[in-house]
Amino acid sequence: MERLYSKIIGMPVFTPDSLRPIYNVRDLIFDPVNGAVIAFEVGRGLVITPMDVLSMKQGILIKGMEDVVGIDDILRVRKVVDEGMGIMGKKVVTLGGKALGKVVDLTIDDGALILNKIYTAKVILGVLQRDSRVIPAKNIVEVLSDRIVVKNDSGEVTLGEVEGEEREVVGAVEA
Repeated sequence: MERLYSKIIGMPVFTPDSLRPIYNVRDLIFDPVNGAVIAFEVGRGLVITPMDVLSMKQGILIKGMEDVVGIDDILRVRKVVDEGMGIMGKKVVTLGGKALGKVVDLTIDDGALILNKIYTAKVILGVLQRDSRVIPAKNIVEVLSDRIVVKNDSGEVTLGEVEGEEREVVGAVEA
C-alpha cells in the first residue's frame, strides 16, 4: 500500500507496553541511490531503522526504547544527512535542465519501505502551487545535494545524457 509522506510525518511511535506515544515521526531518511527508507527520524538526532519497525498502521510499533538510537550510531544515515541528500523540498530538474518545481510530497510503499513517486509543483509565495506533476521513482536519475534530476518529459534517457556516465536509477528493478 502506498502512503503519503505528509501522512507519515507526525505519526506516533509506540512500544508494546506504552499507552502513549513515545515519539512522533519527524522525517524520513532515504538512501539516495535506491530510494529505500533507511531511517525514521523521531527526535533531534534520534532515529529508528526500518528493521526495528514491527508494524506501521495508524502508528509505528517498535519492540522497545532500545530501538531508538542516535543518528551517529548508523554511519549510512549520518552520511546521507551530512551530505544534504534529503528529498522533501528539493528542486527537481530534467536532464535537459528544465525546472519542474520542488518536491511537495511523495509516496512510499509501506511494505517494502521504498520510494514510489514524488509530487512536484512550482510554489508561489510558499503557499500557491501550480504545474503539479507526479513522477515515478523509476524516472529519478540522480539525487544531488541541491536538486533531483529526472528523465526528460519524454520519459527516455539516452546513453551519455548524464555527463557521459552511466548512473544507477533510483527505484530501478533488476530483471
